[in-house]
Amino acid sequence: MQQQIYEIQKIIEKGEIIPWSIVTVITAIVIALTNTLIYVKLFNVKIKGKKDIIKVTAIETIFKCIYSTILPIYMYRIACVITETIIYELYFNEKVEKNILGAVTNSIIVIFTEAVFSKFLCMLFDGIELYTDGIYNYKYKFDLLILVAACRFLIYYIINKREIKVKIRDDLNIKEKGTLIAISIIGETVIFFNFIEMTIFISDFPYEIFITDIMALIIYFYISISNFSKMVKLEKQATRIHNLEVYNKTLSIMYDSIRGFKHDYANMLQALSGYVATENIEQIKKYVKKCCRSVEK
Repeated sequence: MQQQIYEIQKIIEKGEIIPWSIVTVITAIVIALTNTLIYVKLFNVKIKGKKDIIKVTAIETIFKCIYSTILPIYMYRIACVITETIIYELYFNEKVEKNILGAVTNSIIVIFTEAVFSKFLCMLFDGIELYTDGIYNYKYKFDLLILVAACRFLIYYIINKREIKVKIRDDLNIKEKGTLIAISIIGETVIFFNFIEMTIFISDFPYEIFITDIMALIIYFYISISNFSKMVKLEKQATRIHNLEVYNKTLSIMYDSIRGFKHDYANMLQALSGYVATENIEQIKKYVKKCCRSVEK
């Protein structure tokens, strides 16, 4: 917090508070808008209209502007993910695991794009060795915004054009929902802290290794989610197969019962036919009474 105040004071002393504030607001708007668009399209979220997107974007923008002013970068990311999840929970009628995974997915996309370009821009700007130095330089921040925004709109275009969807089953039990949420949170945490470590605390970390490390973690996160989805699908299929086997056994028992009834019914008709042929009314009455007593038992 004190570091944030100190950096803001330096910006004011340089007379750059207005351009820095403008870039900060534009950054918040662009990130919030692309977050909402990607989440709605990727997770097939039903909305009433563009007003929902505008409303969610505006609320998220306000919080991002506040957080970027008062919170250090490592707390800023965490606060944004939590806030984004809560906003989705309040304004979209979706399940909590989908909202968490959506917020985490957006955060990972932001982290990856910033990871790719932040180190690159540090090489281009004199006097900026760390990402934390660059975010208080409005020129650096604006260039980073352009690159990140271009990538995020490209990602949204691909998702929209290819109709890529992330489907979360509606029949997940509590354990499966908890597992999905845990994978999302752990994946976000690992990727985030690797990003923080190599952009803030290690200024001379090799760029190639840095990008490879972040990409490997993202791929691992994707594989974890995919394996979880396949595991749940197999478990549901196994449950359905078991239910079908039980149903098949029930049908077999019912079929045997019907066959037995058919055999008894044929014998009854045959006996009655004999009595009818001989016009033996008394035997018919006795046989009918006997059958009625058997049915009553």
